[in-house]
Amino acid sequence: MTQSPSPNENDIVVEGFLKQADIARQRQSWDDVLKIFQIALRQVPDDRRLRHGLAAAYVSKADRVSFKPFYQHALEEYWRLVNSDPKDPRAHEGLMTAAVKADQLAEVMEEYRARIARGVEAESYKEAFKKIQTLYFLKAEPVQSSAPSGGFVRAVFGRAAPIVALVCLIVWVIVRQKIGVQPDSESPKLAAFAVLMGRTGIFSFVASLIFYSIRFFQSSK
Repeated sequence: MTQSPSPNENDIVVEGFLKQADIARQRQSWDDVLKIFQIALRQVPDDRRLRHGLAAAYVSKADRVSFKPFYQHALEEYWRLVNSDPKDPRAHEGLMTAAVKADQLAEVMEEYRARIARGVEAESYKEAFKKIQTLYFLKAEPVQSSAPSGGFVRAVFGRAAPIVALVCLIVWVIVRQKIGVQPDSESPKLAAFAVLMGRTGIFSFVASLIFYSIRFFQSSK
């Protein structure tokens, strides 16, 4: 009959896995970190250090690849930690971090509110709820205040600039055709107008190109 490991043996096993995970973390090899914690938890399923490590690794992996389902995995792990020990402040903090990144802070806040109403470890949840509520309003405020600015930039460089560039190009072509092959015989004002249209069109095109290039690189990170 196989004997279960003693607490001391468990600690040795856990420490070994934590060291392996730390080495993989230093290499930024998050797939390896996840595998190490998953294997470790199959051997020592109740160890909170391993569960914390797995949850944090999911967050780091999601940050690296910008893939939101990994944040969802992190939320599930942090909920396990909160459910098993509501007095663990690290679990609440980790849950808040994952919820913000997964855009689920409002849902988490409502769940905390419901648990407080039911009296489930009310004091532990109340303390965490205050932080979640503060974080929720702090997060909402910048979004509202920055929205007009972001909308203005998008409207000018994302929408207006390409149209201006196209219109300037058309006008420039028409004016150049009117000037013909002997620009010296035409009005200086007409020639200056053609130059203005050309420069304005180029500027608008370049501004629009820069705007969409920045948007592309931001979305591909």
